[in-house]
Amino acid sequence: MIERIRIVGIIVTNGKLLLVKGNDNFKEFWTPGGKLNEGESEVDCLKRELYEELSVQLKSSDFIGEYVSPSPYHENVITIQKIYVAKISGELNPSNEIQNYIWMTKEEYKEHKYPLIKITRDKIIPDLIEKGYF
Repeated sequence: MIERIRIVGIIVTNGKLLLVKGNDNFKEFWTPGGKLNEGESEVDCLKRELYEELSVQLKSSDFIGEYVSPSPYHENVITIQKIYVAKISGELNPSNEIQNYIWMTKEEYKEHKYPLIKITRDKIIPDLIEKGYF
């Protein structure tokens, strides 16, 4: 199995969680972030990914946990998601790699309003709610 590290930015504003959908054939929303490059620190990766995907600046970040799961899109790949609660500045301006974004409420999550990546739906968001981040 191949392991890939993905650095994730959890952004909550006014009680709403930011989720993105890539510009590809996948239907699910997921948390902003991306692959850690060789020699790159996790915080530098988070800064780069938030800027590349959404044109925002990372003001601060706090590491809150790690989640390991099979990749939803690649066989024989295990994804290690390192989760940071992120504070950002600037206005969202999604790049061409982002098809859409939403600000999801807890009620919308509980109603299953949007399709979400399994690990995000079943583990990450429940933990964010339990820990009081969302």
